Amino acid sequence: MKIIKNAILKIENDIVYLNKDLIRKRKISSRAVPTLLGYNQWQSVGKGVLDRLGLLEYEKIDAYYTVAGEIAEYLADDFLHSQYREYGVKIETKRFQSSFKGSNGIWYGNNLYKSNPKFSGVNDIGISSPDFARANVEVKSKSMKSYEYIINRNQIPAEELLQGEVLSTLAKSEKLIMLYVFYPEVVENMIREYVPEIEDINEYDISYILKQVRVYIADIKIVPINYKVDFEKTQNAMEQAHQVVEKYAISGELPIDLFSVDDKQYFFELGLMSDEETTYDDLPF
Repeated sequence: MKIIKNAILKIENDIVYLNKDLIRKRKISSRAVPTLLGYNQWQSVGKGVLDRLGLLEYEKIDAYYTVAGEIAEYLADDFLHSQYREYGVKIETKRFQSSFKGSNGIWYGNNLYKSNPKFSGVNDIGISSPDFARANVEVKSKSMKSYEYIINRNQIPAEELLQGEVLSTLAKSEKLIMLYVFYPEVVENMIREYVPEIEDINEYDISYILKQVRVYIADIKIVPINYKVDFEKTQNAMEQAHQVVEKYAISGELPIDLFSVDDKQYFFELGLMSDEETTYDDLPF
């Protein structure tokens, strides 16, 4: 996390006081909904709020995850066609880019739901026809090490499932396919070794990269899990997430408990919290 300059006025009596003059509210993205509701194990509610209020600087993610995700979507698309073909069904799919290049040459996050006043998102793959097969496909690339936990123990990460449900709701697709692509270590290493050779992480030919790293469907495990989305339940969750942002945009005051230990340490390093105020909530039993 990296806050923009002067975004936080002070932290006092366990309250984070925001500079309301700098707030620039953003739409609630499909990825932000589970974070704002406390389902994201990697990101705090507080950080999610700051992000949607436009108070965080953009941070690049490891290029490996961008490329690994793109490869997963490419192979997932092939997998879907082959699976339906086995049953004599020819499907039509659409893959969507997560970013686009503006006329000024700058890359921006994509949003397929521009007319929606509150929410945004970009689907990975959509099965558009035939009608009975129409589905939103949420693709997740994972290390093979997590196969046992996610698949064999049926521990689908709550934040990933809710993100898929939000995108399905936005797309009015009752059918959701959570499609997990598991990479063995040797494939992960091949991708990591090739990533530095990519000149522009925003512009590259994924089919060319696949030929270079030689990743094939036979080398990985692909597991589709079907869900029927409850639109009303998901819309309620989306509205709750929206209300969280609205609440703190108006008050400009966030309880420190909304932030993780790492977030608090960051505030301490910025001089916003004293050592005595930097609390840790590890509870071993």
